[in-house]
Order: sequence, then C-alpha cells, then structure tokens
Amino acid sequence: MLNRLFDYSDFSDPEFMKIQEEFGETGGTSRKSWEFVAMSQGLKELGCFSNDKVALGLGCLKESLIYRYANRFKHTYATDIAYYPKGDSRLQPWGGEYYTVDEVYESNIKYDRDKLTVLPMDMTRLEFPDETFDVVWCSSSVEHVGGLESLLWCFHEVQRVLKPNGIFTITTEWNLSGEGAAVRFANVQSFDYYVMSRLEESVPKLVLVEPITLERSDNPKNKEKEYMLGKTNKFYGNLIDYTSILLFWRKVCG
Repeated sequence: MLNRLFDYSDFSDPEFMKIQEEFGETGGTSRKSWEFVAMSQGLKELGCFSNDKVALGLGCLKESLIYRYANRFKHTYATDIAYYPKGDSRLQPWGGEYYTVDEVYESNIKYDRDKLTVLPMDMTRLEFPDETFDVVWCSSSVEHVGGLESLLWCFHEVQRVLKPNGIFTITTEWNLSGEGAAVRFANVQSFDYYVMSRLEESVPKLVLVEPITLERSDNPKNKEKEYMLGKTNKFYGNLIDYTSILLFWRKVCG
C-alpha cells in the first residue's frame, strides 16, 4: 500500500525497518520519522531512485531527506515554502526557521555537494521550465501554503514541471473527523476527500498511483494524540483530529 495513513505498527514491519536503517531513521517512532521512511520506501518501490533522475523538494526546511535524496538522484533541488526577495537571497530566512541558504547546505549527513542546489523559492510559483523533474516531493508543507486556492495552484505548478510519468509524493495531515469547514473556507489545515476531489478537477494529469487506503491496524498507539497532530483543532464549530497521510501521484500523458 502506497497511499495510506500513519500506522504505528509499521515500526515493527521488517521491510519498513530496513528502510529506516537505510535512511538514517533507525529507532524513530514519531509521525515525522514515519513520514520520511514511508515516503522513501514508496519512492524505492516505484523505482524512483536513480542516477539519471532529477528531483525537486518543496518546503524543505533542513529536513534530512534533502541530503539523503541528494545521494540517490542525478541532481536534487531543495526549495522553501515561500520566498520574499530582500537583498542577498543566500541570507534570506529559510522557511521561517531563520536558516540562511548557506546553512541549509551544512549537514552532518555525508552527501555529494555537487548534486544539491538550494534555492529560495515560493512553492506556488516554481521558477523552472516545463517538464524538468522526474520526482517532486513535499514533506508536511503543502498544508501551509495559505488556503485551498494556493494549494491548487501549487499542484498546478508541480503538474507543469513534472516530466510525463514523473512522480509527485507528499506527506500531509488527513482529517479523521469527516468533512471539516476548515479545508473549504479557511486555511488548508488537512486533506480530506473534498480536497482530493478539487485536486482531481484542477490537475487532471496528476493521477493517484493507487486508491487511498484509510484502514489501519488496531494498534492502540494509532489513537494517541502524540500520533495525531498533538491537539484537537476547532474550526467553525467542528472538532477536527488529524494524522499523517502519504500520497503518490503520477503525471499521465494527454
């Protein structure tokens, strides 16, 4: 299963544990660790890691995937959520975390510096030619772009810069409480089937590689707040719980 919800039981799955070790997440049991490992496992299963493929990361902050993926693609580009030009772009605050671009290049993970390019860039306005990338990834950033229309535009940009048959993968938060007003009228705090239907209409060339699976094991950890968002948010009278979801799309021709 590629398009699936966080499941604590994955941490005891032998194949998952092998990918944990391969991508430096051994022993991690956080949602973020699950997102990194599950995404990497899916990309590996889809045959995406290759020295002849070019990858783009969106909203990267200083996540470890930047450096792990730089070692697995011909070239990797890492970008920010948004870029507000002001003087030397190398000194711009990065992702609200106040890293400079030069600091993003610094890592205790060994990687080929010549295979990574770090660029301040708004993920809703990708400054790349059409059909540039074989793979685009985004780990828990798309829900922060500023609203549903901005989200749709971000996906439109990804559809544009992906090569035919290219893969787009995200981790984000899935609404466990049924349809919520937040995703329609306020900010994009989570995905649900309404958001997915809007995406299907707006970016018809991005097609899920397989149906979404919402079933999870009965592991009691799955219901703990630590493995949801950590709190229950209230929007327009709706109480909404979230957990992580992993999604993969393929760009189809025609």
